[in-house]
Amino acid sequence: MKNLPSADAAKRILHSKNEIIERWEKLVRSEFTEAEHEEKPQLIDSLPSFLDHLIDILAKGEISEKDFQKVQKVSEEHAEDRVESTEFTIGHIVREYHLLRKVILETLENDTTLDRVPRELIVEVIQTALTNATREFAELSIKKELSARELIREKDAVFRTIFELAAAGKAIVDQSTGKFMQVNKRFCDMLGYTEKELLEKTTTEITHPEDAHLVVNKPLIVNPSDSLEGKVWTVEKRYLQKDGTPLWALVSGALFPASINQPQRIIATIFDITEKKQIEILKDQFINTLTHDLRTPLSVITMATELLSLKKDDPVMVEKLIERIAANASRGDRMIQDLLDTSRIRSGFGLALDLAPCDLSQVIHDVVETLTSLHGDRFIVSGNTAPIKGYFSESGMRRLLENLCSNAIKYGAKELPVVIHVLQTSVDVSIAVQNKGEPIPKENLSTIFQQFSRTRSAQSSGKLGWGIGLTIVKGITEAHCGTITIESSASEGTTFTVKIPLDARPCQEERLKN
Repeated sequence: MKNLPSADAAKRILHSKNEIIERWEKLVRSEFTEAEHEEKPQLIDSLPSFLDHLIDILAKGEISEKDFQKVQKVSEEHAEDRVESTEFTIGHIVREYHLLRKVILETLENDTTLDRVPRELIVEVIQTALTNATREFAELSIKKELSARELIREKDAVFRTIFELAAAGKAIVDQSTGKFMQVNKRFCDMLGYTEKELLEKTTTEITHPEDAHLVVNKPLIVNPSDSLEGKVWTVEKRYLQKDGTPLWALVSGALFPASINQPQRIIATIFDITEKKQIEILKDQFINTLTHDLRTPLSVITMATELLSLKKDDPVMVEKLIERIAANASRGDRMIQDLLDTSRIRSGFGLALDLAPCDLSQVIHDVVETLTSLHGDRFIVSGNTAPIKGYFSESGMRRLLENLCSNAIKYGAKELPVVIHVLQTSVDVSIAVQNKGEPIPKENLSTIFQQFSRTRSAQSSGKLGWGIGLTIVKGITEAHCGTITIESSASEGTTFTVKIPLDARPCQEERLKN
């Protein structure tokens, strides 16, 4: 199922705006007796404007300080209207936004899965609006009804509730010392500390040494101006988890002035962006490797082309140079095809392979023969030896086997063979490629088929790789309506097992219909 990106989410909300408002209104009227007799314009209030801001943010795929200000303004107007014109309480305000989040997400995920980025944006925008609306509501309502002491108590209670229940990490820091004054459960879970342990630390103590400059003088603040009070700022930095593992975080916060009972303090919201940063690093590594690999065939083609003008009177040399140009052009084309196929797989479209009558055992024999000429007598084929007649993509299965066998050679023990075990039944065939050697770490097994994914040992080995080979293997397997599994241990080595039907045409036709 294709995930829904931010831009498409914006379009869907725009298209379904009236439906979202109607569904939300119906839920509010059914849950709140106070809303039963409210006129529709009064009840929906600033909801259309809020949805317009959300659509703009999703269309851009990010939220700026200006966007924060717009959301803050419309949520404060909403709170003011509720105080002046309804019998709503702060609990109603909280529930209104929870219902709105529920309706928006259900609308977007009716027939698809929402991408992580738009989901986080929606949650962040609604959380921001909820925080501002409840704060504004509390201030206005308490000013009308309560004494100054009751006002402080109510605001603190509201803030603590929102603070503790926030989906993101929350922290309050003494600006002068950098010591944590208050942290929520989410922030503790992100770093692996208990609340008591964190409250005994400063921001400097849990910040990565290379990011220490981000907490000098003004904790959590980068290049602070003379006056930051009330202004929202954002910075990316690394924290150190309790076990020493770095955690990338996006920190948004504001500096609040000192009061009679409180020092000048920073209130911050912390989002875990470790996965995003890892993908960025992997993409950079991928581009560097791609540039290196593509330069080789292009250099060969360039040199051969230059030699052609010098050797044009030598037919034998001309023929060799043309063959060399063709071979390297084909090599470059295969690299580009791998990129295109990986993009299709990552986008959820899958590979479109032509299935035709094919003897899979002959494909296995040809691949082993080719790889033996490159790597020596390193391969052992066991199991089924008879022809394996079925409907397969010959080129696809060749790519699949070349990738698995090349990986086994690259990362397996050099002195031990690579075993290819084949097992055929009346309906399917299994091909297991096993190599002895260092096992794949358990934490990498769940992500090893993802684009740009390379294990730490692979990255530190110095062996170049794009991190897309296994993505293509999985894509070819699924295009044959098959499955691929992996087992890896120190004693048995690593085994990739591909299982595909002998005839995947009915399944493929059904997939194309869907």
